[in-house]
Order: sequence, then C-alpha cells, then structure tokens
Amino acid sequence: MSAGAGRVRILPRADGQGRTALLLTDGDGPVSRLADRMEVAQLGLGERLLAKARATLEEQRPTVRELRPLTGQLTDALADTVLIAVSRGALRRDAEP
Repeated sequence: MSAGAGRVRILPRADGQGRTALLLTDGDGPVSRLADRMEVAQLGLGERLLAKARATLEEQRPTVRELRPLTGQLTDALADTVLIAVSRGALRRDAEP
C-alpha cells in the first residue's frame, strides 16, 4: 500500500461506534502494515467464499439452508472489498457508472 506522505486512509474496520476509521499515514507505519495484513486476510476470505459459492451453485439444487448463510457471508465480504477499493483509491464513490 505504501504511498506518499500525509495520505488519508480508510481502515478496514469501523471504530467502536460504527463510524469509518481514518488514518493519516505515510504508508509504512505499524498501523498501516496491520491494516494491509487485515485487507489481505479479508480479500483472501472473499476469494474462498466465492469458490464456495460457485461450488454450491454447481450442485443440482442447493437448499435455502445452504444458500442463506452463504449469502450473508458473501454480502459481508463484498462490503469489505468495496471498502478496501475505496480506501486504496481504486473506486471513487463520486464517479459515474
């Protein structure tokens, strides 16, 4: 993630009150490195959930009991991925589709 000095970064988790947590960073401090590791773990979990979803959907008739928790997990993983993309500047919230 290392970027220029004085960069504002969205951390991968909200603060204790549900607000977006921001970090003013040079991109190489201990909190930045911890956030980088968290993002790698979150994206890895998303990849594993995607593989699980594909395998589940390849079954003849997945049940609601199989799909309901998977849908919730995929929703959480997608939310994490969007937050990471916004934080890294790869996705601008104000951009037109």
